[in-house]
Amino acid sequence: MAWRGRFEEALRESERARQLDPLSLIIATDNGAILYYSRQYDRAIAQFGAVREMDSQFWRAGLMVFAYAQKGMFAEALKELEAKNPGPL
Repeated sequence: MAWRGRFEEALRESERARQLDPLSLIIATDNGAILYYSRQYDRAIAQFGAVREMDSQFWRAGLMVFAYAQKGMFAEALKELEAKNPGPL
């Protein structure tokens, strides 16, 4: 639904999936992605942050970088990238 621009429906279905499996990292991250694609960047960042709290190494939560960039929060985006790639960029 999100790929068709039906974000409200996608979010409803995503919330239902989260109710059924509240510990699913992929469902929680997909919820963040729907928020990102619907341009709800603050909510997306919060959702990706919640995923990170569940599992700091879950790679898909790295989508947070794109939400930071869309908001012009480049220092935060860079910090996020450096945390995941401690070597030279």
